Amino acid sequence: MNKKKNIRLISTAVIAAILGASIFVYFYTPEGLRFYDAVHLWMHKPAVARVMSWIGLSEETVLAGKKVYWCPMHPQVNRDKPGACPI
Repeated sequence: MNKKKNIRLISTAVIAAILGASIFVYFYTPEGLRFYDAVHLWMHKPAVARVMSWIGLSEETVLAGKKVYWCPMHPQVNRDKPGACPI
């Protein structure tokens, strides 16, 4: 009987931990993203592009009075007009 109580208690604790982690990820990901979107973002966007999106910069950024277009996969590549990435 005592063993069943322990198993039930551990199962409840594990479910509560998973639920709590899911709620945390749901509400505290950048820009209100869902878990899948957050994983997708972290897997595909380079770190510089993530930071740029957090501080409000985008691919089309105004710097020194002119538009600068950034490659989303290679943030080190920027140009003064839109076009294909050279890399």
